Amino acid sequence: MKTKLTLCACVMVALSALAAEKDIANRRTISVSGTAVAHTPPDVIAWTLEISDSDKDMLAAKRRNDQRVKAILGLRKDLGLKEGDLETGQVRIGREYEQDQQGHQGAFKHFTISRTMLVRQHDLERFDQFLEKFVASAQPDVYFEFQSTRIQEVRAETRLKALQAAREKAAALAKVVGANLGKVVKVDEHVPIFVHGSGGGGGGGLRLGVDPGFEADAPGGTFVPGPMDVRVTIYAAFELE
Repeated sequence: MKTKLTLCACVMVALSALAAEKDIANRRTISVSGTAVAHTPPDVIAWTLEISDSDKDMLAAKRRNDQRVKAILGLRKDLGLKEGDLETGQVRIGREYEQDQQGHQGAFKHFTISRTMLVRQHDLERFDQFLEKFVASAQPDVYFEFQSTRIQEVRAETRLKALQAAREKAAALAKVVGANLGKVVKVDEHVPIFVHGSGGGGGGGLRLGVDPGFEADAPGGTFVPGPMDVRVTIYAAFELE
């Protein structure tokens, strides 16, 4: 009985939605989009450190990998990391084999032990110090991206501005054809797109020996991130009167 009631309720909801869409189609409406862009400075750098070691002796590779991981863990005090700012991933163990020109598997080469570590940096001015410490202590593959703890708040504010922009656009178009803008009949939100600003504002990645290419424009450091852009597009339909 419960299953039948649930099925009936689902059918009624679907029919109601179809009826609403048909009702909208029978009205004079105007459909527009509105886009708003807000800027917020990043306040967190999320570092991803990839540590891998290879050896035909799996335990030897594991020992070297453990030593490098411990070296990163030993930086917590120097870098002022708080609880939750440093995380270690699971150990991954894989076998690697030789391959011929056709890609066929050949003789066993070695074991590879890998682990990923995540570090959250809250003091962006110490970017160079963090990078140097990572490289000097364990020589990992290094990647980073900018984040903002205010991103949800900024997105919510930008969403309202995008809807206002859509309404203003619809009113202007309605005026051109001699109509007045009526009540809103439908609002859809486009998936937000995050576009990093210029001046080093975009996240990035680098491997050892690769010049990141950022120019110094402030004393005491070579890295100054630009603002993060939050772009939201809203689609809306209004009645015409």
